[in-house]
Amino acid sequence: MKNLFEKTRKFSLLLILSGSLACLPLSVSATTLASADTTVNGIADFEDLGLAPETDWHGTQNGDTVIRSGSYSFTNTYTPDWDSWMGFAFANISDSTYVPDLGYGNQYKNAVGGGALGSSAYGVVYDHGVVDLLEAGEEGAEIPGCYVTNNIMFYNAAVNGDTYSGGPFESGDYFKVFFRGIRPDGDTAVIEYYLADCRDADSAEHYILNSWEWVDLSGLGAVSQLLIGFEGSRVNQYGPLLPSYMAIDKIGVVRPESRVIEDSLLIGDDALLAFEDVFSLPGTGRWDVVAGEPDAEGVASVSVGEEGLQVSALGVGTCRVELQATRNGRSEYVALNLSVLDETGVEEAAVASKALVAAMYPVPASEYLNVRLSAPVSGLQVVNLQGRTVYEERSASFRAGSVVSIPVSGWSSGIYLLCVEQDGIQQVLKFVVR
Repeated sequence: MKNLFEKTRKFSLLLILSGSLACLPLSVSATTLASADTTVNGIADFEDLGLAPETDWHGTQNGDTVIRSGSYSFTNTYTPDWDSWMGFAFANISDSTYVPDLGYGNQYKNAVGGGALGSSAYGVVYDHGVVDLLEAGEEGAEIPGCYVTNNIMFYNAAVNGDTYSGGPFESGDYFKVFFRGIRPDGDTAVIEYYLADCRDADSAEHYILNSWEWVDLSGLGAVSQLLIGFEGSRVNQYGPLLPSYMAIDKIGVVRPESRVIEDSLLIGDDALLAFEDVFSLPGTGRWDVVAGEPDAEGVASVSVGEEGLQVSALGVGTCRVELQATRNGRSEYVALNLSVLDETGVEEAAVASKALVAAMYPVPASEYLNVRLSAPVSGLQVVNLQGRTVYEERSASFRAGSVVSIPVSGWSSGIYLLCVEQDGIQQVLKFVVR
């Protein structure tokens, strides 16, 4: 299998120049593959194309073929003499390994393997892509978003280098995708997303994407067509040197559901919630965090600092704050549920059960929390309200009447859970650190 990789680089440069994107016109005689029933706002997940596992579809006849999935159609341009294609291909391949001997057969793989959100099928965009919204109507329609990741051809070139692109990515290199929305009145809007970014002087900011990430396309507004193109840092007089591929899936899907975490404070307290305790994004780069307004007034205020979220407990009650974090090209959405308590409520909860613990003092704790046991225990553990273990100890000397001192200095202010265990019996008590 051979793609028109070298032969189309000059043409690709004409399509994408200074962020602008042109496209091939649809052939009047274009044929249609998998013309499944569509529904309004139906997501294009490519599962409805019926691809067998570990196979791809990249064209079968000369010229343009229109492929439909959900409420969208995609154009594939195929040249039988060269067994080459442009626009869209589709795959159901779980392997994410670049195999040198496979050559252009690698072009249908992505850097993750399989589709987004654990699915099987996905789309592959090469050089440029044309997407039509089948049920946009005269008003057009909004595309909430889609998932993207790197194609293995590009990923290998960026990580390991190849004979055409040069060596591995270094400082200053980048590769990005353009989504250009065409509105019914002819106006356009563009959203760009970096699939690899090594432009920053700080190498901790560099990344080459190898995960499925959701891209927000709602900013394009109501559109009737979507054009996809690429731009990279490596070009010559004939055009791009980097493999201009991308994997795409779930076009039309809304943003990922927020992961919910819980935290509590005493009224009047201020606390810093470290980004690492709130979000689970990997990487070494800077955190870019946006915090929404609490959904209840007068309970708490939340602002974004350099190292974490600054939280102030204003009044007894509960509130929810929506958060978005981005780091090294990845994004995560978190809903922070905050409870603000007074000391009376906390003390009552702490002494509600004394099966294994006779007393805890002082409450609130600042240097040490002393735990007097009413029965032998096999271990003690302290976790914060994000579920992260901050202290754990097991000892045969934990006998009835003994006092265990837990150092809490340096801990973030807030409520913690003491977990005490013996012979399958577990007691969980709340306490406060100031």
